[in-house]
Parts: sequence; structure tokens; C-alpha cells
Amino acid sequence: QTPSRVGMISEALRRRPEARRSAHPTHSIAAIGGRAGELVAGHDKTSTFGKNSPYRRYVDWGAKILFLGVKLTCNTTLHAVEDWLDMPYLAVERAVIKGAGGRPQIIQVTKSPTGDRDFYRSGSKVERLLRRAGVMHRGKVGAADSFWMPAQEMVEVVVKGIYEEPTLLLCDDRRCDFCSRHRQPTIDHIRRNRPRT
Repeated sequence: QTPSRVGMISEALRRRPEARRSAHPTHSIAAIGGRAGELVAGHDKTSTFGKNSPYRRYVDWGAKILFLGVKLTCNTTLHAVEDWLDMPYLAVERAVIKGAGGRPQIIQVTKSPTGDRDFYRSGSKVERLLRRAGVMHRGKVGAADSFWMPAQEMVEVVVKGIYEEPTLLLCDDRRCDFCSRHRQPTIDHIRRNRPRT
């Protein structure tokens, strides 16, 4: 029943009678269609973006990610990539949910995407990478400047980019405490876990 906090389109979808919504307390997904229930199932029992979450399912199913009148700065799938690569800066946070009898209950949310990221800014390193790779397809929907990307291709390009430049998703501003603090641990983590070819 909680309204969407990420725009009118997601709220309109959530309110449709046939919509199914995942039970994640901070990053739920709403869906319609023949596989909606399958897409959102079990999201209360996994990490926010884990390999058994709706975020992984829609990538595996070959989804296309559509950005209607917004920029790449709101690409939540990039947080899923961070989860799948087990980035060291993801945090355990707390969220309040409605518990038994409607009383507030505090629960833990694992691998929460707190802190700053470079891709929260227009013209980020990852945006430039995706443009060069040719996976961003531009157009208009109504009057809105929009673009879409095939989810699998986007993930492949970003993962490869992170293996080449481990701090791809962090900003380079030395005044940014979050990104500066996590720069070297991220480099070390990716170097240790980079697949051998």
C-alpha cells in the first residue's frame, strides 16, 4: 500500500488492479503481465539487488530499461551491478516496516546503496562508457527526451568497465569523503576478484 517515491509512472503502475509488487522495504518492484508474480517473488528474503532478486531476473530475462524524460543518474540497475560484484562500500542499513498488529518494526537491509556515486551526476564516467559502447538508444516518448538500453548488454559493458577501471562508479572529486574513503578498498577488491582469462 505504500505509495511509490520514484515518480508518477511507477505509482500509476503500482495502483493498477493487476499489478504485483515485491515486498522489499526500500527498493520494491511493481510489475504487470503474465510473469509479474514470478518477477517479484521472494524479494523480502534476499538482499536488495541480489542474484535471486527481481533485478537479476529482469536482466536474465532480457529486459530493456527505459528512461522516460529522465537521465542515467537514476539507473538503479547500476546498484544491482555493485551488489553482484560485492562492492566493499555497500552497507547494512535499517528500515522501518509495518510489523505485527501494525506496529513499527526495524529490520536490516543488506548491501544497501548508501553514499555518493559518480553516476548520480550527468556526464558520469559510466555514462560516457555506455555511450561509447553504443548501448544507449535515444528517442522521444511524447514530448519527453527518453532512451533505453538492453539490460544484459548494459550490465556486460559496466562489469567489463569496472574490471578495467575499478572506481568507475565512484566519483573522482577529492572533496567527496565517501568516494575518497572507498577508492583504494574498491581497487583492491576488484583486483582480487577479477576473473582470470
